[in-house]
Amino acid sequence: MRVALLLIGVFFGLRVMAQQPEHKKLIMQGEYAAATTQLEKALAAAPNDLGLLKDKLFLQFLQRDFAGAIELGKQLIERNDADFQVFQQLGLTYAAIADYKEAEKLYIKGIQRFPTSGVLYADYGAMLQAAGKKAEAIVQWEKGIATDPNYPANYFFAVKHYALAEDWFPVMLYGELFLNLESFSQRTTEIKNLLYESCKRIFALSDMLQAIPASRKPTAFEKAVLGNFNKFGSMIREGVTPEVLTAIRTRFLLSWMQSDLNKQFPFELFQHLNQLLREGHFDAYHQWLFGMVASPSAYQIWLNNHDTEVEKFKKYQRSNLFKIPAGQYYR
Repeated sequence: MRVALLLIGVFFGLRVMAQQPEHKKLIMQGEYAAATTQLEKALAAAPNDLGLLKDKLFLQFLQRDFAGAIELGKQLIERNDADFQVFQQLGLTYAAIADYKEAEKLYIKGIQRFPTSGVLYADYGAMLQAAGKKAEAIVQWEKGIATDPNYPANYFFAVKHYALAEDWFPVMLYGELFLNLESFSQRTTEIKNLLYESCKRIFALSDMLQAIPASRKPTAFEKAVLGNFNKFGSMIREGVTPEVLTAIRTRFLLSWMQSDLNKQFPFELFQHLNQLLREGHFDAYHQWLFGMVASPSAYQIWLNNHDTEVEKFKKYQRSNLFKIPAGQYYR
């Protein structure tokens, strides 16, 4: 049921219930039979409406009428007005019955038609992972990050992949990007834990470049970032805490922004962090990132003693949308 509700949120968005057609309200309430009745009435008046037909495909998926969904999906992807969501829905249907061969052909066709759709790369990668093709899956998630940098799911999947491989730099990098793109969801706690683990692993090293596995070569960007962090490694003496991370990342930012690296590797995350630092939100930001996962009791004490800072940071977070410009992919 949880998966179904998540998919409903993905396909129908977060619009207010009152703004939704009746059949969509019923789908969101899990009343699929009643939703089918209402949807068929709507289709009787507009039988070729792509939006209604997509809703029918999705409703068939939710009701596990996979044969019906596949038959309808095949028709819809051939339409000139088909969008990426048609391919997504049909791909998820193939994946649900473990027909990975047809799913892969479908995703390849969809990406050829919508080459910058982060959604299709994310779902294609998830399907490949389910099929046991982990090395191929991360290729798709990386492509999704490169071509659609503001779609969070590719970062989510990539972080989990790299954590399992103990490749901690991309866990740290992509984890923080994900949390700034998708700050309040059921997935954020999982990624905060992995982000904190990556920081503990990397900053515990005497030479942080050793965080890059021997199985691959570090990129120029990784060398620049980890080399800059290396200069402040002596600040970590008694473990990695939110306070220590605030201190070392403050020094890192000041050094990065004053060097040629800022011009060589323009990176929106660092600009965002620099803005937080200038406006006095850096402590609250780091507590939001690391406080609960590092020590729930210590985090609660910090919240109790910094209520004004917390409210100011929350207001800033709500009013400043984090967006990544194209062309800042350094992997």
